Amino acid sequence: MNEIHVAILVSYRFECLNLYLDVLKNNFPQNFITHVFCNLSADSLKSYNEQIDHSLIDFFYPICDENCKENVNVSTGHKQDVKRRQPLEAITTIMSTMANNDDVGNFIYTECDIYPLDSSKYLKPYHDIPISGAVIRYIPTFNPKLPAGYMSPGPIYVSSHAAQTLANKLVSNKQSYLMTGVCFEGMLAAAVNELANEGTSFNIYSDYHTGNKTYDKDLEPVTLTTHQHNIFNLEDAFLKHNIKNGKWVTLVLEGETLKMAWEIVDDSYTPGGVLQKTPGFQIGFMEKWDSTK
Repeated sequence: MNEIHVAILVSYRFECLNLYLDVLKNNFPQNFITHVFCNLSADSLKSYNEQIDHSLIDFFYPICDENCKENVNVSTGHKQDVKRRQPLEAITTIMSTMANNDDVGNFIYTECDIYPLDSSKYLKPYHDIPISGAVIRYIPTFNPKLPAGYMSPGPIYVSSHAAQTLANKLVSNKQSYLMTGVCFEGMLAAAVNELANEGTSFNIYSDYHTGNKTYDKDLEPVTLTTHQHNIFNLEDAFLKHNIKNGKWVTLVLEGETLKMAWEIVDDSYTPGGVLQKTPGFQIGFMEKWDSTK
């Protein structure tokens, strides 16, 4: 069976990572090869390594960022570092590492909390990757943080060649991005716009979009993926799509609460660090982007 390589970024959402891996490895028929990249600081990774389900990981890469640790978060005044510099440097490293792996050609890049519900829909853009190009979700919405539009950081379906050119472009533009206050998704959009003008093929698989933290309307209809931070939100979706196998999926289907492993939590984000099931919670589809709104 053909191997499908997936590069996954995790910082401290270990529960999300384990669940994502469970979906791929124990519920989809394809042969997914999982490459997990963790950008926690070296000390934090040592403390939390046992929270990662390594039984579901084929290759693990510590890409330690010494500022990715406890008490460095938005609530303590580190938004520029946490929301912009850290993810920028992480995706740059991941794209370059995957591009230079001789065993990898085309691959999927994703953050660990973007869940697929149907493997055939998830893989349709993967099978449509142009030669030396990529397939992305891009929304032409513009503001000072998104001067070139919005590009979703996952899933990205990318060839090794396009991954390396993207990494190179992000490196060369890093300082200008950070100095001008462009958000991370805006950095990606700016980079792919430049690369497209230089001849790299970037096809768009979706222009569906949603607002921040609209978890009840966060299902992207082309790939059937949903970005959820509370794993219990997925119970209804898993039942509808016959996702039922594995330790972490079972936890979602049968559990009610879970204390996050990460000890330092922004209470405005996940009160007390406790994930709780909301009975009857359902995930609706994103709306198609409309420039007139």
